Amino acid sequence: EGAPGAHLPCEMALEKTLSDYELEPVHAVRATGVECGDDWTAVIVDEMEEAKGEQEAKVARRGVLVTFGHNDKGQCGHGTLGIRGEPGVVNFPRSHPIAQIACGGAHMLALSINGFVYAWGDNEMGQLGLGQEEGFQSEPRGIPALNRKGVVALAAGMFHSAAVLDSGVVMTWGANDSGQLGHGPPLHHRAAADACNPTPRPVEALLLSVHEPANQGPNATIKGSETRGAANKEPRTREGW
Repeated sequence: EGAPGAHLPCEMALEKTLSDYELEPVHAVRATGVECGDDWTAVIVDEMEEAKGEQEAKVARRGVLVTFGHNDKGQCGHGTLGIRGEPGVVNFPRSHPIAQIACGGAHMLALSINGFVYAWGDNEMGQLGLGQEEGFQSEPRGIPALNRKGVVALAAGMFHSAAVLDSGVVMTWGANDSGQLGHGPPLHHRAAADACNPTPRPVEALLLSVHEPANQGPNATIKGSETRGAANKEPRTREGW
């Protein structure tokens, strides 16, 4: 794991809570999104300026991420370990307000409004998408394979992660012991090296359905849940899942 702050585009102080986070005078926050991990919580808030007279309070800063709870793998993103009993601000560049978050087993993903994707927490199975499957990160790190690639949605499982691009392509990475990445049969059907994929990769079996012309006859329609739970099979674009 690198030194705190080493992977952020600008130097920002760590371990700030809402009460000591200094911006313009702030008297309240307004929550705009929330996600829960196994035993920690993440909230996106807007910081509000103090209202003057009868004027409505204005937003001082949008897309601030605060987290609290269990933090044994750095999943709270504060650069430290240990339980966090009060909300603490996760540090990002001021020009990268957070628009969307996803919580996994002990890791977290965040998408900024300008298209940067960050990950932190447990990385035992490469679920952070940083190209390696070891250790953990206790503060946000950018995912080079996804930054400004048109990510519109994020999701996180126990040990794997996924993203949808604006082109409709689905990217997955992390553990593949049950075939959850959609890249082929799970570990017991393949070599140990395929137990995980630490770099975001397209689900190739879905690419045909994304780019194929719509009018290809009845066989071109994706039928859901016919073989749901068959973990050792790739998603199939013509005969079901």
